[in-house]
Amino acid sequence: MSQHDNLDFEAALSALQKAVNELEAGQLSLEQALEKYEYAMALSQRCQQALASAELKIKQITKSGEAQDIAIDTSDEGNQTA
Repeated sequence: MSQHDNLDFEAALSALQKAVNELEAGQLSLEQALEKYEYAMALSQRCQQALASAELKIKQITKSGEAQDIAIDTSDEGNQTA
């Protein structure tokens, strides 16, 4: 497990954006740029994994929601006071 594997999506995306900005600035040496690129690719993979996991969870929720009839009380009876 690497250091970026425990980052949540938002933290990984933020770190990825920072790395891309640093690479685009063109102020890094070749060695630094290669290291930053490798780090950015690992962060990108982490973000892709998080998105794939979220997509799978949404599909599971949607599929289970289609199979169940959920009764929703839309009346105001429970909210009225006497």
